[in-house]
Amino acid sequence: MGHSIGSLKGTNLAKYLVKNLLSPTWTPEAALRRRLTYFQAMGDRGTAEETKAVLRRWYDEMWGAQNPDLVPELAGPVYVRHEMGGTRSVTAEEYQQQVAALCSQAEFTDLRYRLIAEDDHVVAIGTWKVDGNQWDWVQAFRAENGKLVETWLSGIGFESNWAPEVIRP
Repeated sequence: MGHSIGSLKGTNLAKYLVKNLLSPTWTPEAALRRRLTYFQAMGDRGTAEETKAVLRRWYDEMWGAQNPDLVPELAGPVYVRHEMGGTRSVTAEEYQQQVAALCSQAEFTDLRYRLIAEDDHVVAIGTWKVDGNQWDWVQAFRAENGKLVETWLSGIGFESNWAPEVIRP
């Protein structure tokens, strides 16, 4: 059964992404002003390309190669997960154990994804097969200091069966 988009602090994920990542008033000048203000206020949390590089390792080297030993290297000391069942915080070591358990019980194949990033936020649109069953997803992440510290996953489509060509790198 497929799952619908859940809530994100009182709003749905689609509205959050449109408001925060896909602004209709985007201009290069406004983006530069926003970026400078952001970095002055928050410190340099990473460029879009740096954040995408972390996610590429997350998917290719950790999930794709089923290497849970990389979790502490890629996730922050506290990893906040906003999921369908609510929000939970786990340490990198706790999440590493969870990933290790999943990898020991299931085979992950045919991983395809696309990353869309702005500053320290990145959205992944992806599909893979878990024990031969296709799972499709859209997931947003936030990184700090080169590590993933927060994610929003509204659900995984267990029966959506996106065609391979819909995920274009």
